[in-house]
Amino acid sequence: MSEPIRISSQEARQKVLSEGALLVCAYDDDDKFENNHLEG
Repeated sequence: MSEPIRISSQEARQKVLSEGALLVCAYDDDDKFENNHLEG
């Protein structure tokens, strides 16, 4: 499996606001998911 491409939060925000990207977050741990929940 290849490594994920990581971008800065500023770049992610810019792409989402310009409708050029869909932000998807994944965690391998349910506790991490609950502690880092994003609205939307």
